[in-house]
Amino acid sequence: MSTPEQIKAAEGTLMPWGRYRRKTLGELADADLRYLDWLAGIDIKDVRVRDAVRTVAEDRRQEIADLLASEDAENESHGQRRTE
Repeated sequence: MSTPEQIKAAEGTLMPWGRYRRKTLGELADADLRYLDWLAGIDIKDVRVRDAVRTVAEDRRQEIADLLASEDAENESHGQRRTE
């Protein structure tokens, strides 16, 4: 479990690459929880970025779970399932 100070520092980390390059992880999380969830599950070589992504994703885990559950419910109503 991260402290509020650790979470704030992680949210201030700038993404060095990808679609959110030069955005903070806090901005990324506010804009695209699905992308944050994906990032948290991949092997990021930069330990500083990897740890910050995982800290922010852990802090937002309930928001991510709610988003995925609502997407699953919507897909099921259309006869589709989310692929992992």
